Amino acid sequence: MNSKDNIKGFIGIGTMGFPIAMALANSGVNLLCYDRDKRKSEVLSSKKSITIASGLADFSSCKTIYLSLPGPKEVEDTVTQLCQLNLDENSVIIDLSTNDVATVQRMHQLMQNKNLVYVDSPLSGGKKAAEKCSLTVMISGNENAIASHRKEIGTFASKIFMFDSVGSATIIKLINNQIFLTTSVILQEAMKTAEKSNLNRDQVLEVLKASSAGPVTKLASLVLAENTKQDIFSLNIAHKDLKLALELAKGDSNMRLTEAALEVYQTAIESGYGDHDFFATRKIL
Repeated sequence: MNSKDNIKGFIGIGTMGFPIAMALANSGVNLLCYDRDKRKSEVLSSKKSITIASGLADFSSCKTIYLSLPGPKEVEDTVTQLCQLNLDENSVIIDLSTNDVATVQRMHQLMQNKNLVYVDSPLSGGKKAAEKCSLTVMISGNENAIASHRKEIGTFASKIFMFDSVGSATIIKLINNQIFLTTSVILQEAMKTAEKSNLNRDQVLEVLKASSAGPVTKLASLVLAENTKQDIFSLNIAHKDLKLALELAKGDSNMRLTEAALEVYQTAIESGYGDHDFFATRKIL
């Protein structure tokens, strides 16, 4: 693993991790990649600039490690294990996962205590934006680490927003998903009303686009799709994100709409659609 100069680590080769890792490799970055599901990381093995790791211990020589993991537990477990390695001082972990604020702050403190740097960098835009290298990235953490990696992050992101306070990026990402995921269910319910009223969907959408509901209809082609197995954004992950958004606002009694949307996602999971795309909620309405 030490034969390559300045090799960067990448852990988590899932729906988002795969196209991001490819973008980095295509830009000339030498990557050491790992996923617990070996089949996922092996897909990258034909790329000359990519080496497949056998486990987390292989990352001890990496000064930069990207994470793209399902949620807080996976992030905390992975960061904790990486911190047990003999990483060089000021090595950087750039966490692209959607997390919770408490975990972000704990990981920041854990790494700071070991003279390491944790950068909170959640993404928005989904699989298609990742494949087009046009993601939006929200970053909070060490300014020097962010500045030194900005160009590299720009290989898969077209918009980068930076914040000083640790955890700010995660808060904004959760707010974004709260709006997006709740609005998606509202649109599906409204179109269900149109369907039960025997109205033509295309005509309804044409009118809505020209009316005050116009901005919401931009989601229509996605959230009304019949095929809910396109590997865009899993319903399980959507449920996790919406739950984290509610936990962020815990104690606030005015989150009734978000709470109702979360119940819809929960019902969809209980109905067997957890591994479908998030808009499989339409199947249980």
